Amino acid sequence: MANEEGPYKVSVASYKDATKYIVLKHNTVTGESWVFGKQGLEKLPEQEAVPASNYAVEIVPLLQGWFATRIDTLSGRTWSIKKGRWGEYK
Repeated sequence: MANEEGPYKVSVASYKDATKYIVLKHNTVTGESWVFGKQGLEKLPEQEAVPASNYAVEIVPLLQGWFATRIDTLSGRTWSIKKGRWGEYK
């Protein structure tokens, strides 16, 4: 059986002196994303619908928290998580 990659990726970052962490799961084709929260996987809402494309997510740990971005690697559109949802940079 071939070892083919599927559309899902997981990004992890620790912060606050490595005592806390953030885990984001995302679909590289649809852009859909989930954060691991107190209730398990919680879907991150979208500001508006995003088309199927090729998405990458990055997390940057900060002193007291974290910052995440998502980029459509084909069009260059970019989002960050603002108030618990993806918001596009315009």
